[in-house]
Amino acid sequence: MFIKIYYFTFFIFWINQIDTTGYRLADENEYTEYLFEVINYIRFPGEDSSMQHLTDGLMVNSDSIPNFIENLSLHLNFDNLTRIYDAINELLICRYTNVMEIFIKNIGLILQYCDSYHLKKQFYDFTDCIIKLHDALESSKTLFENLKNVIQFFSNLHMNYVLKMYRKKKNIINEISFINDRIRLKRKLDMNEYIDNNANPKVEMVIKDFENVKKFHNIISSMISFTSIKNNKYNSFQDELKSDDAMEHDNDSISCLDYVQLCNNLKVFYDEAFKHEYINLGFHNLLHPITPE
Repeated sequence: MFIKIYYFTFFIFWINQIDTTGYRLADENEYTEYLFEVINYIRFPGEDSSMQHLTDGLMVNSDSIPNFIENLSLHLNFDNLTRIYDAINELLICRYTNVMEIFIKNIGLILQYCDSYHLKKQFYDFTDCIIKLHDALESSKTLFENLKNVIQFFSNLHMNYVLKMYRKKKNIINEISFINDRIRLKRKLDMNEYIDNNANPKVEMVIKDFENVKKFHNIISSMISFTSIKNNKYNSFQDELKSDDAMEHDNDSISCLDYVQLCNNLKVFYDEAFKHEYINLGFHNLLHPITPE
């Protein structure tokens, strides 16, 4: 199975790069078989016959289990193909929206710290906060690049090639691509970049960088429709958000973890999310398979 997945995966990336409808030259039966194997691999990436890895950590009310969770376990045949495909799509939306939500809220909290130092005219703390914030954003590159590749790959499966009447459901490629595209431009900064040759602070430059991150945060916050299904794998980060959310704009009463700790927590979160949402779901093998001999 994995050899076929390798060659068809290569084929899919090739046709997307050259932006053509050349996929129609593929044999319809072979492409149908490929879709079956990809979907089966996502559901059963190893020898284990369980699909627990797909919903692992998701906190779902037993009285109102979403349809997509039930559809994941349907018997894979031609009649159920689109229902299972749509279920996986909804699952990815749910899991990856959780990741983006935690990312957005943490970045928002760090921005509040930076804003507080700015209002107090504490230039050194303001600048250091911006530097740490850029570092936290830059450190998310690997996570969001890989999550974007997953969504891109899955949305590029041409289901309507074998089922002509199929209409794709919504996905989150725009949201996750927006984050990925902006993060790719980030780099690590240091204090010297905000000091001129006369040792004077470049205040306007710091403020400009601060406003750029605020704009990015505002745009992505407006793009995301947060999910009510949480992931208990990230409880420690979500719990911290609840307590940290007590931070008000009252400049004299900021009583929560400092921005350095928040930035460090974000880096830990990136590693955890990469493990749970990419490695444990088997996408490291599906998207980067070893070339068959």
